[in-house]
Amino acid sequence: MTATQRPSYGRSQISSKNHWILDEIPDFDADALDAVCQHCKVELSWGQWLNSIDYHLNLRCHSCAGILFPEMWGESMPRASFDAVQDPGYFDQTWYHASDRRHWAQEVRAALRGELLIHAGTRLSALSRADTLYEETGKQVPIYLHSFRLRSTKSLSRIVLDDACDLWQDELTDPRAMAICPVEGDDDDGEALSLSLSPEGYRGAPYYNRYEIPGDISLLVHAGLIQLNTVETVELQRS
Repeated sequence: MTATQRPSYGRSQISSKNHWILDEIPDFDADALDAVCQHCKVELSWGQWLNSIDYHLNLRCHSCAGILFPEMWGESMPRASFDAVQDPGYFDQTWYHASDRRHWAQEVRAALRGELLIHAGTRLSALSRADTLYEETGKQVPIYLHSFRLRSTKSLSRIVLDDACDLWQDELTDPRAMAICPVEGDDDDGEALSLSLSPEGYRGAPYYNRYEIPGDISLLVHAGLIQLNTVETVELQRS
């Protein structure tokens, strides 16, 4: 194997920290969306990215031999991803959320005087979160996958936020400046741009996912926009 050849992975070679997400990835040797080595920027496969989540493996890049990290810090969002969000029907899709609460949707609609903001994403990102949640809860509680649609999308921003780690706004009535994600090809004038959500303004916004899935688009949205009659909940089973 030369220094520029990516290693090939079978399912048995993927870290045990991943489980439910594996059923959604047909080819572990394909590019993992926007995942790149933070040192040399070479594109990574799903197998590499998934194994980089397990820090005990100290997985190294096939190109530069640097230790791989799962987070996608410092990379601009591809123009194609930004353009996709601008499609008029983009938000009219089914969104997913993983939780250890069976009645999560009903509970978040009622929490914090009805002003709670929640996170949702693609099925793939939700299953990634489910695997993490399973580890965080000590493998002792059931994990549920919730799917739903939004009852209105008119108040959602087309501006894409950056992944804010723990710096997210929590309530619609308590605005917090959240960073806007840089887009590939845009001029950088050095000005820090931000966006807040509020009852009078945007009630939700997409964001560039840098944790659950490298480069997927997720959503921070007012819980009141969950259309309850579309909610479906499945308890995930470990094989």
